[in-house]
Order: sequence, then structure tokens, then C-alpha cells
Amino acid sequence: MIPKHIDIFEIDQEVNRWKNIETNLKVLCKQANIAYAFKIQPSDIGSFVQDRILLFYVFDLVYSKLLLEEFNQQCIQHNKKLVIVCDSFFNEPVELSNLIVISDPKLLSLCSGFDQSLPTVRSKSKLFNCFIHRADPTRQSWFYFLYLNGLLDQGYASYLLYQTHEIHSHLDLYDNNHNSELNSLEKFRKAYKDLRNSVPYRNFEDNKNLNHLVLDSKYSLILETYANIDDHYATYISEKTIRSLEHPCLDLIFGQHGTFKQLSDHNIVFNKKLAEVDDNSWINRQQNILKVLTKDTIDASIEHMYEQCNHNRDLFGRWYREIASPKYYEKYIELL
Repeated sequence: MIPKHIDIFEIDQEVNRWKNIETNLKVLCKQANIAYAFKIQPSDIGSFVQDRILLFYVFDLVYSKLLLEEFNQQCIQHNKKLVIVCDSFFNEPVELSNLIVISDPKLLSLCSGFDQSLPTVRSKSKLFNCFIHRADPTRQSWFYFLYLNGLLDQGYASYLLYQTHEIHSHLDLYDNNHNSELNSLEKFRKAYKDLRNSVPYRNFEDNKNLNHLVLDSKYSLILETYANIDDHYATYISEKTIRSLEHPCLDLIFGQHGTFKQLSDHNIVFNKKLAEVDDNSWINRQQNILKVLTKDTIDASIEHMYEQCNHNRDLFGRWYREIASPKYYEKYIELL
């Protein structure tokens, strides 16, 4: 039995930053006689003594609207008022009778390495990087596409078959992902057979830090967890995207519909040609991104890449300094 593995890049830094903020949040809430909560379920609402609850949902896509309805019903039943603050993007607060959901993407700066030095590079030795840690059929299809298009040897690539639940073996997971959704295409059946003896796959030395590999790549191919979920009211980007946006490379973000628009609306910069995939279905987004990679269609100087990533690093740094201050959260306390 292989133990579960939850992949968060540089998790110690991220978690420690959040613990410091959480300590201050708990003090603020106690002073205001408000309950503090983190990633609870609707059934937990009745367990709080206080009638006002401030709930934070960070490091993941925020609750679905169906779950929000359940939260609201529980709040009505127990005479509670709930404010949920998340690091997902969406355009307007979601308001029900007894709860408000607020988007605060500045919390994404918890993942940023703005305070770490960024080495200067003059050239790139690899076309791309693509680090696939956790496995699902969509991510496995990317592994197949990279192989079928002769790209694996042109980049730093991995498919490690980690999972958030226990699995019997890596091959079991590889086989299950293939047989559940990928076996109907002949080209995928070929890739499956050709690659099966190579998984878990990694074509670079594992030294527990990916920064130098990102620096040495022209493109970063980022496979977001919820890339094929386009019917959710919120859009989430993870530490993988933040890491790439603050490095001098071109960010091929395979994310939810509208990801690039949300980044642009929040003053995060990237090569504008990348946003051409934004309005397509997830399958077409995948194919268009693959076309950019296989044909290497974007010209950009390293100097320009540095200009963009330095802008983003400065932005994330300002965001973090804001969210690190206890005063920042008083506006959420006041809503309750």
C-alpha cells in the first residue's frame, strides 16, 4: 500500500505563513466574540457556540454553490451568520440569506517566493517544464500527448502518480486512469503500452526544489487541478501557477475557463498570446496549448520575461505584506 501524498510546492513556507496569520485571526475573532473556522463542512455549523462565524477556505477551489446552499440552510436552522473568505477568483460576492462568500486572491501570495533571490539566466537549455505529481485521467492524457508529440526529451517532465488517497501501487493508479477514460483512443492505447514500464516517470534529478528547472525552461506547462471544471462560479490557481508567474518563462496555464482574464483583472502580467486559449472548452484549451508547445510559436526575450516576472513578484510581495497585517482582516470581522 502506497501512502497518500498531497503535493504542495514548498509547503513549509506556505503553511508557516498561514499559521502566523491564523494566530492573529483567532485573536481578532475572540475579541469580537466571533467563531473562527477553516475548511469546515455544513454539518459543523451547529457545533459553534457563537452565532457569527468567520470561515477561511484557502489553498483550494472554494465550495460549490450546492454546498453553499447547505451551509445557508444550516445557518438558518441554528440561527448563525457566516462569512466565507477564499483565495479563489470570482467577480462578485456570493450572498445568501445567512452567508456571504468573498473572493480575496491576495491570499494567493502565501505561495509566493517574492522574498527569495531570483538568479539571472542568459539562455534556456530546455523548451519546457511540466511537473505532474498527482494523477487523474486528464493529467495522464497530457503525459500521453507529451510522449506522442516527441516532447518528453525536450523538457523537464515528470508523472509521479501521487494521490490524495492511499493506492495499492502506482501501476494500479496508472491502469485505472487509463481504463476509466482514455482507453477508447488508439493513440492513447499506444502511449499507455509504451510508457507503462516507465512510470512513475521523471527525466531529471530529484533534489526537492524545482526552481532551477523552471529558470532553465522557456515554457512552463502548468496543469491546474480544476482545469476541466468550467461550470463553477469561481476560478482557482495553485502554487504551481504562482511559482511560474514569478519566474522568467512563458506560462502555459491549463486552467479553468477565464483564468487569464482573472489574472489580468488583478494586474498579474503574462505574455498576451497565452490568453488566446481562455474562452475555449477545456479540450480545445488543451489542444491549443499543445500546439503552442509543439510548434514553439511564441517569441519572447529573456529580458522581457524578467520584466514580467519581476512585476509579478513585486505585486505578490505587496499583497503578502497587506495580508500579513492583522488590520487587514478587520473588514471581514465588521461584516459579521
